[in-house]
Amino acid sequence: HNAKLWEIESRKLLKILPSRLGYSNAPFVFSSDGKFLYYGDYTEIKCFDIAEDTITKIFTGHKNNVYGFSISTDGQFLLSCASDSICIIRHLSGNVKPKTIKMPEQILRVKLFEADKTFLAEGWRFSYIVDVET
Repeated sequence: HNAKLWEIESRKLLKILPSRLGYSNAPFVFSSDGKFLYYGDYTEIKCFDIAEDTITKIFTGHKNNVYGFSISTDGQFLLSCASDSICIIRHLSGNVKPKTIKMPEQILRVKLFEADKTFLAEGWRFSYIVDVET
């Protein structure tokens, strides 16, 4: 199945995206400017340039399936979680080494708050608020 990108107001089909955007139930999110689609593809997160129809970046570091990720509202940071019980925060410029945070359980979803460098991580049993120095 192909993913389709629509303009809601006009109901116009803008683009048909590649048929394999990750695995079934793969997490995805658009960049704040709407130019890129980030999606989980097993242990990787791929950055797809919508206008150019190409993958521009591939983020690695997880050993198991990526469950979720969040991009900061300023578009500078990407936080990911996976079934390996690891959260990784990356500066999207690529100029700063990613920071890996070992969690006490598998994390299903994350939400990054850049104002005070904290994130919310939701696991199977508990939710966590984590302070991060980036």
